[in-house]
Amino acid sequence: TGWTGSPHARKPHTPPRGPYVKPWWTRSSTCAENLPLRALHQTLKRWLTARPLPATTTELQDLLDRFRTWYNTARPHRALARATPATAYTATPKATPTTTTTTEWRTRTDVIDPWGKISLRYAGKLRHLGVGRAHIGEPVLMLIHDNHVITSNATTGQIIAEHTINPTTNYQRPHPRT
Repeated sequence: TGWTGSPHARKPHTPPRGPYVKPWWTRSSTCAENLPLRALHQTLKRWLTARPLPATTTELQDLLDRFRTWYNTARPHRALARATPATAYTATPKATPTTTTTTEWRTRTDVIDPWGKISLRYAGKLRHLGVGRAHIGEPVLMLIHDNHVITSNATTGQIIAEHTINPTTNYQRPHPRT
């Protein structure tokens, strides 16, 4: 800090408190960064100057909407081989996700609980699949393919139940046996 004012006053100069924020107009940018914006602004000014002055803000908004439509769909562009920006945009392929959905295959072993149910985590939540009280305590093997579950006795391999998991409910009833 330094001293400000007359030498007789001798008040210390205090810097502004808090973080110093640089004003937006002092940000450094290159001319190349501003060229597209400057070209758009220049075209907009020329286009508006060639039309009668709007009397209301509604008329001005209408003029600006017409300019946007003309600028993007009717105006040939020098860098696009005289094509309009809208034509060039629709002609180029759009980015799509590169991931493909794969089906989930997994197995799980469990023992049927005293209420005739087994548990399975599906879509981040624990689901309870009803198998039946007749199978209490039996070790089971579950074959899971996405939302379809086949439950078989782990020792004999006999299919005990089949389920299609409904993600909106916690308890899952088995398919009726045929």
